Formats: sequence, structure tokens, C-alpha cells
Amino acid sequence: MGPALLVEQDRHRFAGVEDFLEWLDLCESGMRASVHPAPEPDPYEAAPDDLLPDGSHVLRVLGTGATAPALLVGRGDDGPPC
Repeated sequence: MGPALLVEQDRHRFAGVEDFLEWLDLCESGMRASVHPAPEPDPYEAAPDDLLPDGSHVLRVLGTGATAPALLVGRGDDGPPC
């Protein structure tokens, strides 16, 4: 190997094992995100601050009935509750 190649390889080395493991975690999470997109939230299991498929966000869970939960939701960041 020539000196230029050795310098180039050394420049891309990790400072330690912890740096390598952190880089590896970032790579794995990026691969998982591209292969498995985040599932669409289920309104029946919604919690405060969840974003629903129609674009509304849950402000509060008011209660649950026999067939569905009652949710207080808002549209957009500054809109009034629906």
C-alpha cells in the first residue's frame, strides 16, 4: 500500500468501538425505516398528542363506550377543537 492510501484509510477510521456502534445503530435504524414505514395510527388506540390519519390530532381522550372511544381532537396546530 502506498502512503496516500494509508492516510485515506486512517481518515475514515472510528475513534473507538463506541463510535462504530453508534454509527451502526444509525445505519440499522435508517434501513428499518425505509423497509418498514411507520404504521398508520389506529384511532381506537389513540392517546393525547397522537396524529390521526385525517390530519387531526388528539387533544384528550374523553372516555370509551361499548363500540368506540370518544376523542377531543383539533385540526392543525392553531385550530379550535373539533
